[in-house]
Amino acid sequence: MENIDINRREFNRMCNSLKKSSHSLKNLNLCNTLKEKHHLDLLTDLLVKCNCLKNINLSNNEHFGSDFIGVFNALESSSSSLLSIDISSCFKDEENDNPLSSLLSHCSLLRKIKLSGNHWNQEGFERMCNALKSPSRNLLSIDVSLKNLDKSLYRHLGSFLSECTKLQEIQLSDIGQSVDKEFEKICNGLESSSETLLSLSLRSCDIDGNNAFHLSELLMKCTSLQKYKHEGREADLLQNDFENICNGLTLSARSLVEIDFSNAPILAVDSENSCLNNLIFECKAIKIVYVPKNIDITLLAVRFKSLNRQLLINDQLFYNIIGNLNLNHSVENLKTICNFLKSSTKYISSVCLCNAAGDKHIEILCDFFRECHTLRSISLTDSSFGRDFHRVCMALKLSSKSLRSIHLCDCSLEQEDYKYVGSLLSECKSLQEIKLSYDGGLDDAFKIICNGLKSSSHSLLSIDFSRCAISYLEFEPLLDLFDECESLQKIDISGHEGFDSELANVCSKLNKFASQLLLINLGNCDVHNFSDVEGLQEFLSQCFSAQNVSLSLTKHQFRDIEESALADGYSFSHIGELFDKFMDRMEFSKSTIVNIDIM
Repeated sequence: MENIDINRREFNRMCNSLKKSSHSLKNLNLCNTLKEKHHLDLLTDLLVKCNCLKNINLSNNEHFGSDFIGVFNALESSSSSLLSIDISSCFKDEENDNPLSSLLSHCSLLRKIKLSGNHWNQEGFERMCNALKSPSRNLLSIDVSLKNLDKSLYRHLGSFLSECTKLQEIQLSDIGQSVDKEFEKICNGLESSSETLLSLSLRSCDIDGNNAFHLSELLMKCTSLQKYKHEGREADLLQNDFENICNGLTLSARSLVEIDFSNAPILAVDSENSCLNNLIFECKAIKIVYVPKNIDITLLAVRFKSLNRQLLINDQLFYNIIGNLNLNHSVENLKTICNFLKSSTKYISSVCLCNAAGDKHIEILCDFFRECHTLRSISLTDSSFGRDFHRVCMALKLSSKSLRSIHLCDCSLEQEDYKYVGSLLSECKSLQEIKLSYDGGLDDAFKIICNGLKSSSHSLLSIDFSRCAISYLEFEPLLDLFDECESLQKIDISGHEGFDSELANVCSKLNKFASQLLLINLGNCDVHNFSDVEGLQEFLSQCFSAQNVSLSLTKHQFRDIEESALADGYSFSHIGELFDKFMDRMEFSKSTIVNIDIM
């Protein structure tokens, strides 16, 4: 058994069975899986018996404090074979530093290490950096966060990086402000891998002033970068800083495939954004560009169209452009951008439209959608298409085979328009997610929508009707849909106007998905009788995998139920237990977010 992804519900049984094949276990993925203290004890016992692990993922298990000490000690049994360790967001207790450093110092073959999201004290971070010097000559990928670290500790990271000569990928997170000389040490350290570095990602980093200069100096020494990502936090990039970084990236113009400035806080950009235009103009292999939010992409679009160059402008850019259009005079800009993007339609999988208007944009947008045959996700929000909405649905039908997600919210649609949505849904055979909003009164249109979704009943994972005012008369087609669905994991119908007598039926239909549901939001449960409460409790008690559960009940409803139940022969203590210990009888995991309001 070489590749194991352990399901938390079977953790005890699987750990015991894995011991039988521990001598051959190579890869272990335990991301967000360890839920109980005894899971760590079982895992430690298993890892002691493993001696040839190559890859282990312990990320997102940060609620155990110092309890990981035993796990790190046990992993030393595989220290001579480990190639990849992911312990991002793994611990918050600094007592783990010593055993972790000891483990890393013995992993001489290590190629990939993820450390971000953990808490370090000064001595622990220094020990970790020194320990990583052991595998430094083999390391290819590093992900590390400097959050809450004193800037004086940056030098230890710089010293370690200077011993790495084959790094291909590095992600640095949470670099603070006013770290001029300290950040220079990190950049100087990375110069040792300047010939091999393929990907550089700066996440939530304040790169400004002298820091931007040091970064540009590093970039000028890197000649083979393929991906560059720049995500800011608080400090703004001035025009001069942005120019320095763009100029540095031109040294990798022949190899750059992806540039991401989407979350770079650029304070000022020249009217023609010449530095970015010049950079992308030099890049011969570029495919994806995430452009800063305050840059006018129209000039870039015009320039590349004139060069007959193919360039994929990212989906987020398309959202930003549409979302910020001045509806009175931006039609020509939209036309230019859509025409420009047509050369990349075979790459575009997701489009978000915000604040679009039917009479001004509909022809351009529908023409663009007709060029897109492989869309996987479409989001239409805050838009008013008027009588032309059916044209949007018709155009999107060309992507019906590939569509996986449809969001349609706050679009001022009429009942007739939702029938076109239902028609579109009926042609989608592999939809996984649907999110709708309406104010109520859809009647037959809601039935058409539910019937349309039945075409994707085998693939549908998420239904979000949280902003749909479903009336009790509209529950019948929804229940019929639940009947045919096979794989639901998320259900939100909290916007309903009242279950009336349908709560028991809803719970009954959802019972078959109970063990696989991750999110459940039923809103006001509007219980009317004792069987409603018992049915709800029976359903929730089977939701073993739930990560988020939300519903509300009212005390007066319980009082009414109590009176009627007593009349039917139920004992008072039984009713009291049902109300007072409603949550105690649920078998949710400790990590489940539960919101049950009793008003």
